[in-house]
Amino acid sequence: MAATRVVLCHSASASNAGELAMGVEGLAELLRRSDAIDLAAIVETTEIANVLSHEKFKVLILPAGEYTDADYQRFLAERPDINILVIDHFGPETIVRFRDAAGDVLVRVIKALSGDYASEARDSGRIHWLRKEDIDLADNAASRSVTGGYPNATAHLADVKRWLALSLLALIDKDAPETSGPPILGWTMNAAQVRALLEDTGAETCPDDLWDQIERREWASRECGTALPLLRLADAFRLDDDKIEKQLIWHTLAPEIDGRFASAHGYLNDDLARRRPTLSRLAQLVDPGADAWSLRQRLAGPSPLARHRLISVYAEHSHATPATEESVALAPEIVRFLLKGDDGASATGATLLSPDRDGGRSGDVDAEARRGMDDLKQSLAGGETPIFQLDGGHEALSWFERNALAAGMAILKVDLGLLDDLSPAQFPRAAEAWARMATLHRAILLLTGFEQRSAEMRGELGRISAASLPDLVPVLVLHGTSLKIMSYGSARRALRLIEYRKIGIQARAQLWYERAIAAGLAVPRTDVARLAASARFDQAQIDMAISIAKGLTRGQIPDHCAALCEAVRRIARDGAPTAVQLVECVYGWNDIVLREDALAQIKSIPDQLRYAGIVQEIWGYAKRMPYGRGVAALFSGPSGTGKSMAAQIIACDLCTVLYRIDLSKTVSKWLGETEKILSEIFDLAQQNSAVLLFDEADVLFAKRTEVKDAHDRYANVEVAYLLQRMEDYDGLAILTTNLKQNIDPAFLRRLRFVVDFPMPDAECRERIWKLAFPPQAPLAPNIDFKLLARRVTLAGGNIQQIAIRAAFAAASENPGDENAPITMQHIVRATRQELLKLGMLNAELALAELAPERPAATEARA
Repeated sequence: MAATRVVLCHSASASNAGELAMGVEGLAELLRRSDAIDLAAIVETTEIANVLSHEKFKVLILPAGEYTDADYQRFLAERPDINILVIDHFGPETIVRFRDAAGDVLVRVIKALSGDYASEARDSGRIHWLRKEDIDLADNAASRSVTGGYPNATAHLADVKRWLALSLLALIDKDAPETSGPPILGWTMNAAQVRALLEDTGAETCPDDLWDQIERREWASRECGTALPLLRLADAFRLDDDKIEKQLIWHTLAPEIDGRFASAHGYLNDDLARRRPTLSRLAQLVDPGADAWSLRQRLAGPSPLARHRLISVYAEHSHATPATEESVALAPEIVRFLLKGDDGASATGATLLSPDRDGGRSGDVDAEARRGMDDLKQSLAGGETPIFQLDGGHEALSWFERNALAAGMAILKVDLGLLDDLSPAQFPRAAEAWARMATLHRAILLLTGFEQRSAEMRGELGRISAASLPDLVPVLVLHGTSLKIMSYGSARRALRLIEYRKIGIQARAQLWYERAIAAGLAVPRTDVARLAASARFDQAQIDMAISIAKGLTRGQIPDHCAALCEAVRRIARDGAPTAVQLVECVYGWNDIVLREDALAQIKSIPDQLRYAGIVQEIWGYAKRMPYGRGVAALFSGPSGTGKSMAAQIIACDLCTVLYRIDLSKTVSKWLGETEKILSEIFDLAQQNSAVLLFDEADVLFAKRTEVKDAHDRYANVEVAYLLQRMEDYDGLAILTTNLKQNIDPAFLRRLRFVVDFPMPDAECRERIWKLAFPPQAPLAPNIDFKLLARRVTLAGGNIQQIAIRAAFAAASENPGDENAPITMQHIVRATRQELLKLGMLNAELALAELAPERPAATEARA
């Protein structure tokens, strides 16, 4: 439920302004502590007009005596969406009362604005009064209601602290260590000092009576649905079945709650440096008839508390501490959950995904995933606990997370590839911490990132996970394409495979169309089908793209189809991996000049993706293509002939972006690192439906060589891995090279297109010369493009460089004149400089007669 947004107004002109300020500050503190209240602003009453005009809120709190009933009605007329709460007294005494028993009363009044604690005679419509006497009555009623539930975790913890103090006081009175002489500050304490510390926590009754009161209020809190961390812990690990185990948790938590308890344990241990309970003292606190050894056996027994190692026993001085005097401590992630107010998962290196916070629409589960999700829910409900294995890459992982969250299941996700210490000694301890968090939150424990570890470590991690975790977690899911789960021990653990089935092209097109129409986007079905064929999004990404497109249609891009294309590009841009260069596609089909046969081949490449649904699914060609359903093309030819431009045009035509592989960030000298980076690139390109461009592909796709040393063997492994990933990739991958002969023949066999980009002939060069200058460029009328095309044999990339150089030369000769023309002389001189750069001296000399070199000043005078 969303928090109620509140504005608090106070008067700064009253005679008791000092007391009122204290009262307002106390009231503000109370409101900030409540999860049900969102305190928007604290302002003086003189600013009321500005607040009503600019602030978004639901409840306006005003001091009594500042305004008349007519003023209240005027405020409501201006803001019909708010309620007004008038508090008759802002004094410090009232605020102190609010901080205690009546604080929840005020929060409920603000939240619901009911008339339970307000005077009906002064209540008019949406104006509510809360008087000092009403607050006093509420305070008294609340203080007498001992069996009522706890309003929040702070109140519950306050009673727990009182009980802990009473228990420790009783132990000190019964069995306090004898001390002689005056205490030494920081080194020793006497019983009187410890009693003073504990009595300061508010202990004033019998511990057994207080325990009964706490249990009654806890049951009342459960009935009210109040979320109390200590109750969640007790319920998750079934600690309520055993009073002693619950008390063990409280006593081991005590030093973490308050330093006074740590000092008390230091006194009982006769060593102020040892500030945690020992086995002996803990046995005296929870079960006077037991000894330290029986408690140790309990902590190693079959109960959930022992099985999950919620409490650990350790020796602070291993060589000198007797076993009965070893200290005990609560698991650190449990402490964090109980006291810091977070989920505790981050303390273990995990991430908790919650259906309420991270999930989409409830129940929005893919039809193909329903059976697998039902099996998981049955295991979560207490059925059999098999090991579930999820096969596939990043796309399968995203699919699983989305469907599990949509089915109402929480996920504790651990990425093993991001963790530093995964040694055989450290991993079991880390796994126990993950199991505790998964059990606490009743979540699926999802282990991923196996692929980023070496084969040897991958097998060891899989063995330990499969052998120890299934009995400690509600559900265990291992994700990895190469992970093999073997039989460990005498009993074979049941194994279930979670099948990730990619949504078909036709089904995806229907989903795109239905979601777009439901969002109010007027798009033809044929255009949506073309987009769905190239944008291979899952359901969550489709919803995200449509949401972005809907926002773009409000002014930026009125055309709905164009807005959908831009939304797809934005998602692909945001998800680009770090090892690629994101290329903005600025060219169209009219910008490229090629021979007709080469251009026809290039234009047919996008159709291979657009019509894959018809050919593969309806016409049945998918059965003839068990792998390699994606499209791979090789563009070969000299530099500057348009290979990269063609890749940009294709990506733009497919409504996506171009990922250019940055070889400096891809090829690594470390074993296995190149494959790891390539895996991330392929996975994210698949997920975001981007076009992959391997520029200078002969570096990565070179011919395999005879193995003479370890370097040759490793290079061949890289090539083999690329072959495998190219076959598995469902999108479009474009390779460009100047050295086609260096490409491994195994790659050539798997390429669907091989397009040669030759040097342009004179006719093509003339067209390129004309396109190299934008329509806005001020060209002189005497430019002879035919002469330039006939005189010099250059590639399109070189011609574009010449056009840019000539434009800058013209602009620099006529500073401030935006209409200064680019002349034939500028172009010829720029051409000569480009030829010199390329080492084409003979061609440069042939142009000398058209534009002899001379000083710029002389040419300007001429």
